[in-house]
Amino acid sequence: MGAALPNWLTNVATYGQIISIFVGIIFQIGLIVLLFMLWRDLHKFIQAKVGINNTNKTQEEEK
Repeated sequence: MGAALPNWLTNVATYGQIISIFVGIIFQIGLIVLLFMLWRDLHKFIQAKVGINNTNKTQEEEK
């Protein structure tokens, strides 16, 4: 198998693997950040809803 492939092709394959690993890591980090941002916004939204339903504290803070 190794003899059938040209030298430059094996280099491209190894670099491709390294690049794909880095792209995968970057993609996963981006996904985690995106999920964290969405969760934080949702958490704020839920806190605001609960705060308005229970007390007028959030409305007083806005004034």
